[in-house]
Amino acid sequence: MLLIAPAVLTSLSLSSSYGYDRRSDCTRPASCEPQAVLKASIREGDYKIKIKAKTAPALAAEPDSGSKQAKDFGNFLIVTGSANVALSKDICSLLGTSATPTDVWQFSDGELSCSINETVRGKDIYLIQSFGTPVNDNIMELLLTISALRRSGANNITAVIPYFGYKFHRNRGLPITTPYGSRFMWNTAADIAKMLRVCGVDKIISVDLQRAGQNHEACFFENVVPVETVDSTSLFVDFFANTIYHPDNENHKHVQNKVVVLSSNTEFVKKAKRFQRKLQAKAKVGKVGFAAFLDDDVNVAMNHPNAASGDVDRVLGDVDGCDVIIIDDIVESGAGMVNLTRRLTRAGAKRVYVAATHGLYMDNAMHLIDLSAIDLVVTTDSLPLPKDKGKISHKIQRLSVAALLANVIETEYNMYYTNIGGAGSNGRSGGSAAEGDDLLDDDDDDDDERLPVTVADAREK
Repeated sequence: MLLIAPAVLTSLSLSSSYGYDRRSDCTRPASCEPQAVLKASIREGDYKIKIKAKTAPALAAEPDSGSKQAKDFGNFLIVTGSANVALSKDICSLLGTSATPTDVWQFSDGELSCSINETVRGKDIYLIQSFGTPVNDNIMELLLTISALRRSGANNITAVIPYFGYKFHRNRGLPITTPYGSRFMWNTAADIAKMLRVCGVDKIISVDLQRAGQNHEACFFENVVPVETVDSTSLFVDFFANTIYHPDNENHKHVQNKVVVLSSNTEFVKKAKRFQRKLQAKAKVGKVGFAAFLDDDVNVAMNHPNAASGDVDRVLGDVDGCDVIIIDDIVESGAGMVNLTRRLTRAGAKRVYVAATHGLYMDNAMHLIDLSAIDLVVTTDSLPLPKDKGKISHKIQRLSVAALLANVIETEYNMYYTNIGGAGSNGRSGGSAAEGDDLLDDDDDDDDERLPVTVADAREK
């Protein structure tokens, strides 16, 4: 039996046959198999503090009309972080399984302790964690959990990160200040990718990572770490086609405005064109127009809401008398989107909708949206809503990406276990769901029927 005094614990200590229990100030039997129990930087005398900040409980699959019967995933385990428990629960429900029970503790000095209460030896792990608020705590929790899983003998670790933070920093280089007209370049997303790689991640699955040609890097990782991005365009197209512009919608019956899809800046022209093409094919709204903000100064207006309120932007396309659907990637403070909406209404737009993948809704974003001319803001549930329910605007509509992510996980399970049989290996993560069943969307494909809505639909496909 090995006893470790709390005064000499290192910054990363992993329990195997015996685990140190900070809550009881003693050593205790943990399990007969190694557990992924990670204690973060326990210092001398610090072990007597008992502060439980947040917990990611075991997520049992709740039977409902959309979930499947319980399924044994064999060597697969779902581990959830504490950033977005509701989304993790929905994914587990669709897969017909339950998440591995975990505990997340925060001590008085802000340090985290992540405990995974089940053996992971030889298992293939899907770790679900978004980079929501508080973003740095959630990133540290993800890094420590990955390290704990790797040190506990996990065979393969796939990090499912619906919202990949730090990739939305617009400026990736210092100003040109040298006599040679050069600048030093930097990319914070690449730094986060390096941390994940060093901690031992094998694969990344995210939602709507921007791709080459959109002024941001999609592949922040080395070529040994596959990065798979799930496209949510079809979710938004289905919502607008089947809800806002459905023939049975009362507003649609009485208001027959032309619909225009608008790119919020030059980075989303390609994404907005894809949305326009799919909406044109699916919704009965006639010809769908296209417009875009093209002037670089619009980025200044979005990032600095207190800037001069003159018409600094130039709209390519006609929005007069039209319903406008703004395509963007994130709603953060809401100020930039409100400014764009004000300019559209000045140009004659009748109704303004916003379709953005991620909704942070920081500060007084909800209040600004309520006071603005925006009719509806549609985002996904890649991030949780603010905890203060009283501040949630009635103009907010959320779409679930749980089925998209569950499809990717189950497709890999079917590919590597049902078809091949046997456990996977560390090299197996080089494949992707898109390569197997071609479930995900492609930029150059007009077929909007390829993306199933539920896991059951994926099986029928």
